[in-house]
Amino acid sequence: MALMGSSLSRQQEELLARHFKNTCQMLDGDEAGRRATDECFLRLAGRMLVWSVMLPDGKRPDQMSSNELTILLGKTKHPP
Repeated sequence: MALMGSSLSRQQEELLARHFKNTCQMLDGDEAGRRATDECFLRLAGRMLVWSVMLPDGKRPDQMSSNELTILLGKTKHPP
């Protein structure tokens, strides 16, 4: 599921909680993306296992190559 902008709707939250036991979130590497990462984490963490991937300053997931994403995910500590 992809968010548009930097917010998680209640409907998206419910769908994630209903269909998944864990999730990885990767939002934009700007101030709004970091705030949204914190907010989404707080809303979902009580319902599922959540880990966050922090992007470099100014980067967006859709602007990164698959190689950049693979490297970034390899550096991220996440549950087994």
